[in-house]
Amino acid sequence: MSETAETGSAEHEFDLLMSLHGHDVPEGLRPGVLAVHLELRRMTALLRTANLPPEAEPAHVFSVETYARQA
Repeated sequence: MSETAETGSAEHEFDLLMSLHGHDVPEGLRPGVLAVHLELRRMTALLRTANLPPEAEPAHVFSVETYARQA
């Protein structure tokens, strides 16, 4: 699929999502918001591409107990 066709498809998806959730994006802001949407789609495709089990993911919570056990 060409980049133009992919962008057109993403733009259509963006319009559907915005209307589905009742958001009205002003025309002046639309190019920037659409660019962010496209970049987020690109970045989310990179998430969890390594074939690792969920427990291999880093924890998002700091725990003193983890460091206390190592001492």
